[in-house]
Amino acid sequence: MQTLLSILQLSAYFITLTLAGYLLSRGRFHPISVAAAGLLISYALIQADLYLGHEFGAQVEWLSRLLWVAYPLPVALWTRIAILLRPGDQLALDRAWWTLLMPIAMVLVLGGWVGNELMDFQTHDPGPLFWTYAVYNVGVTAVAAWLLHQNFKATTKPDRAHRPFNALRLAGLAYLGGMICLLPGWFSPAFVFAFVVADVIMFGIAAIVYDAVSEGQSVRRDLSFTLLKVLLALIIIVTPWGVALLSADTWTPALALALLGTLTVISLGIPLGGQIERFLDWLLFKSDSKDAEAREALRTLMLNEVRRPEFAPAIASLDHADFVRLTRRALSHMQNLPRLAASPLTDMQIVTKRLNHEANSIHRAHELRQVLTECIEALRPQSTEKFGTTDEWRFFNALYYPYVVGISPYKNHPPGEDVDGSIASMLKWFQINVPPRTLYNWQNRGAELIAELLLERENQA
Repeated sequence: MQTLLSILQLSAYFITLTLAGYLLSRGRFHPISVAAAGLLISYALIQADLYLGHEFGAQVEWLSRLLWVAYPLPVALWTRIAILLRPGDQLALDRAWWTLLMPIAMVLVLGGWVGNELMDFQTHDPGPLFWTYAVYNVGVTAVAAWLLHQNFKATTKPDRAHRPFNALRLAGLAYLGGMICLLPGWFSPAFVFAFVVADVIMFGIAAIVYDAVSEGQSVRRDLSFTLLKVLLALIIIVTPWGVALLSADTWTPALALALLGTLTVISLGIPLGGQIERFLDWLLFKSDSKDAEAREALRTLMLNEVRRPEFAPAIASLDHADFVRLTRRALSHMQNLPRLAASPLTDMQIVTKRLNHEANSIHRAHELRQVLTECIEALRPQSTEKFGTTDEWRFFNALYYPYVVGISPYKNHPPGEDVDGSIASMLKWFQINVPPRTLYNWQNRGAELIAELLLERENQA
């Protein structure tokens, strides 16, 4: 039984890290993707801690105490994801997460580090105050499950996000069931965390599918190809470990850490191969090198082809929520033509009519960017002034400066950087008067207006 549990914990560690690496490899450090990857990584660290604790006990007490940081994080990140997925302005929930939930999580982390009241790190048995951690898990998971259920109810069956939302809702309910098992003390934490392995894997896959739906992409071929590469590397690299285990007289913490390190390199290194190549390009080429730009464009275009839907639905047949979501993503990629080339909006008739028959995906992306720019200009209020800060300007400002001009409103630009006077004034106005969350909400509402303009032009075409 102990051997079976160890295999399950190592498998969960490897699979969840692989899914986290794939989420991050998609290259969009969107808050939802980052939170989902963080949840998967924290759960993987919990599995590593449980494995080491039950194999070596007091020998790895210092490491178990250090890894306790991962225990309060999964349910906090569940809630973060549920808040980010909710439509509309969620400023109150957002503030509650930062000012209430995260401080409680940090208190639990510090409580685990400074004593043995929450967990006995020599035996891995619950401490006298472990019930506070269990109640925290159940309470926060219940809130997250309720929010995920509300998000699911807000979608309709034609919406492509309906299925991943349903999977996320079911994963939240299953995780809640696992956390409830912690309360009466009938089951050990090791058993409970092993019990929710399938649930966390389902969550990881649902998060990946939602990310692909948000981009209007297919995930089957790309994810399958990545998993096959990871599996092949696992067989080639870990097989010698199996031989060593069979012939070894003793199994030491150093060998176990080396095995975990090997699994980490495989599960994260292969999915994040593109990011590693970008880092090497940054080291080898100058920041403005044409070679580096060409290599990046080629990598992105290759990924676009793998992730392009095999049977892309006609624009006219898309659900309105799907079309708004695709418009929002296309706007965020206006400064990155290779990424914009992956958008299904490049197949719109208003884009095709501007091109000749030999146009490639980059040409289509260029024309789509021009169409989006024209739609954003249509939001500019009729005024003799170059810019304004009244309510009628807010949606234009929220889209024009970040996406057309390409300047981040909250970035501190170097003194020597050439910034137009009107743009500098707008940047100052954003930084003083517009919180990031408000800008995000304006951009979402602006994307809805742009989507309506695109549909109107498409129907006319």
